[in-house]
Amino acid sequence: MCVAGRRPELFEKLIVVDPPMFDLKMRVFISIGKAIPKQLVENVHPLVKGAVRKRDQFSSKTEAGEYFRSRSLFKSFDRTIVDSFLEHGIDNNNKLVFPKLAEANMYKTTPGLELNSNDTDYVGQYCNKLVKGTFFHSHEYEFLNRNSVAELKQLMPQMRFVEFEHNHFWPFQDPDSFTSKILEQINAG
Repeated sequence: MCVAGRRPELFEKLIVVDPPMFDLKMRVFISIGKAIPKQLVENVHPLVKGAVRKRDQFSSKTEAGEYFRSRSLFKSFDRTIVDSFLEHGIDNNNKLVFPKLAEANMYKTTPGLELNSNDTDYVGQYCNKLVKGTFFHSHEYEFLNRNSVAELKQLMPQMRFVEFEHNHFWPFQDPDSFTSKILEQINAG
């Protein structure tokens, strides 16, 4: 979305699925949170805490499969998705391919309202009135709240906003119905 916001002429259409984008109030909250020393963030921020504590080494892929399938998040995922994760997300040494500390750092560095920049620049890097396509968002508003959707609708009037009756992890829980919905929107023009 960032590239499309800056260079919309490079894209015919975008399909965006429930991105964690935040309204101004949440961006200010995130910025305040960034002032907390990084070592404290690991004990406070639930996503950072979970990433840091996540097990990343296993004795076998079978053990990794048992571990991830027992986790509440993965229990709702389609079996083919978990199998693919085990095939591509666990290396030959039975370790996670994407390091857990890199995942934690990704959560620690979520963009907020950078106090030394213009907030319009932050929003503008993602949004452009010329960007066309479909923006899917969950009706459960887990990672994208109603205010954010309203703000984005104003900033991207040529995007079609489609609310779906599933949660944020729908693509992993029911990949067939998700794929059908995406194809339906592509074919709708």
